[in-house]
Amino acid sequence: MSSRVLAFAVLAMVACGSSHGGLPPVSDLGSRHIVVPPTPAYSGGCKVSEMQRVVATEADWQQTWAELFACQSPAPPVPPIDFTHEMLVLAAVGARGSSGYSVAIEGAAVRSDGALHVNVVEYRPGRGCAVATVITYPVAVARVSRVDVPVAFHDRVQTLDCE
Repeated sequence: MSSRVLAFAVLAMVACGSSHGGLPPVSDLGSRHIVVPPTPAYSGGCKVSEMQRVVATEADWQQTWAELFACQSPAPPVPPIDFTHEMLVLAAVGARGSSGYSVAIEGAAVRSDGALHVNVVEYRPGRGCAVATVITYPVAVARVSRVDVPVAFHDRVQTLDCE
C-alpha cells in the first residue's frame, strides 16, 4: 500500500527573489508534506551546507531549523512534528551558482534489506533555461513514518531542458 507525501524545496538565496514549488511524491512511508519557507535575500544569506540527514527528535528538529534559518531573526516558526510517529529526511546540495537548481526527496521506502532507502534528485537547469546569477542553496525536507532502521540515501542528478 502506497501513501502520498510531498516534499517541497527551499532555495536560500543571497540575491533578490526566491521560489519553490511542488515536487514529486514520496511513496511507501507516506504522511503529510512540510513546507520550508525561503530564507531572506539579504547580505550573507542562509548558507546551507551540503548534507543528508534524518531528524528523529524534537531537539534535532529545533537545531536543524536553526541551521536552515541562521541568517534570519526571528526565524519562521518551526513546523510541529509528532516524533513519536514520524521523522524527517532532509537533503541539501550546498551552494549552486545560479537559480534554476532544486532538490527533491523522490521516494522513501524500507526495502527487503531492512534499511530505509531515500531517493534524492537534484534538478539542474539545462539548455534554454533562463537563470539568474545568484547563489542558491537548495534544500528538501520530507516527513515520513517513523522507522528505527538504518538509512541509506541514493542520489541522482537530472538536467531539465527548457527548450
